[in-house]
Amino acid sequence: MARELRVSRATVGRRLRRIRNLGLVQIAAVVTPEALGYPVNTYFTISTEFGALPRVGEALVALDALRFVAAGSGTFDLFAAGSFRSDEHLYSFVAEDLAAIPGIRATETAHVVHRAKHLYKTVEPPGIGREPHVPEICLEPFDLRLLQELTDDGLRTYSAIARHLGVSEGTVRKRLNRLFRAGALRIIALAGKGSSVRRVAVLMQMEAEPDRMFALADALSERDDTWTVAITAGPYDVAAFVEVSSINDLPQFMIDISREIPGIRRTRTTRLIRTLKRTYTSVDLVYDHEALSQEQH
Repeated sequence: MARELRVSRATVGRRLRRIRNLGLVQIAAVVTPEALGYPVNTYFTISTEFGALPRVGEALVALDALRFVAAGSGTFDLFAAGSFRSDEHLYSFVAEDLAAIPGIRATETAHVVHRAKHLYKTVEPPGIGREPHVPEICLEPFDLRLLQELTDDGLRTYSAIARHLGVSEGTVRKRLNRLFRAGALRIIALAGKGSSVRRVAVLMQMEAEPDRMFALADALSERDDTWTVAITAGPYDVAAFVEVSSINDLPQFMIDISREIPGIRRTRTTRLIRTLKRTYTSVDLVYDHEALSQEQH
């Protein structure tokens, strides 16, 4: 960024911190769940009993396996996304954790087969019969400590992290660059709560012609108004998270994609009216504070 703007890195960092402190932007560290040993990524749509949405939402927020929870206006009341170690882990989550929450009337579960776009970044499709890309990296306890540092502040400098962890700046730079190159970690900037930018978030679930799923996902990924697009195994084939300037722009968006992208059989659209939980890293899922504390001594 500094090279492109022809200014120093210190200037970029100083300006980013200023607008972050004003609440205009959020700097987040995004960790690939697969790199942390959580390859099973799942979407949940949840209907609640009348009046139960607030307490069900609070209960979902408290579940560590869920990294995103939002209230919706549409066919269902709540949407959640989670990461799991295995199918057995997912099964126990549904059968025990979700089942224990009073007020849930019905759920739908969709397994993410392939993320064509993840938080504004497109991902190469694996192709038919090929396994999706998983970062080839083995995370060590020290890597988790580094990731936790960036989770707390995505703008922390190598020198600040090094001082806090009691290691050299070169060690921090080397280990973090390794994570960046492997695709296990990236830093993103999003509009913050103090920003004047107010956009409407929408979840679109689409049933596609069998031979058009990847083409549909790729076409949606190329649009600037989508931030995450996934091929799923469940009630629908493709899920797309969309941002429009206002709810009045949504009909035009739907008209545009129906004209531009062939192969859509039917759609289900839900406005995400309130985000209850949003974490861009699953470090807390595997972060053993006691073990790492012992390692430091």
